[in-house]
Amino acid sequence: MLIQAFTDGSCLSNGEDNAVGGYGAVLSFIFQGEVRTKEVSGSITNTTNNRAELTAVIKAMESVKGSHDWEFTLDSKYVIDIAEGNKNPKLNLDLWKRYQDLRSMHKSVSFFWVGGHTGDVLNERCNLLAQTAANQQAMFMARQASALEVKQEIIEDVVAKKKQLSFLQRLFGGKE
Repeated sequence: MLIQAFTDGSCLSNGEDNAVGGYGAVLSFIFQGEVRTKEVSGSITNTTNNRAELTAVIKAMESVKGSHDWEFTLDSKYVIDIAEGNKNPKLNLDLWKRYQDLRSMHKSVSFFWVGGHTGDVLNERCNLLAQTAANQQAMFMARQASALEVKQEIIEDVVAKKKQLSFLQRLFGGKE
């Protein structure tokens, strides 16, 4: 079966520590005589844009069982150049190993480049999936951090009140 997949990755604050990213993929294939589509998306923490782009390809391949022919269309020359053997990977070796392991399970894999943010409907859809996943993860992490700050403030308030109570008890001769 031929699977045509558009993929994209997104990274908020690319290059910064603890950067949050997302990936998106739209897969199209013919199954039992009908054209089917499937969307795949998710978030990634501690990432870069290149990691997010490669993760999108990996997650697309992981989302379908069996051995297939793949045609990927994406806006990442980084992924295409290395996947096609034009360059050697120097970073993200863990992901490149995952990709190679997946690649070896399939009949063929080819790549086509499309300019990002040029109006290609499926590339734009993948970008939206990736950015939405990244933003949702960033909001979740912000809420967690905020909840931890509130919890810390409550603990500090309780400790301060205990100290005040202890002081007042000593001052007025009460029990501690």
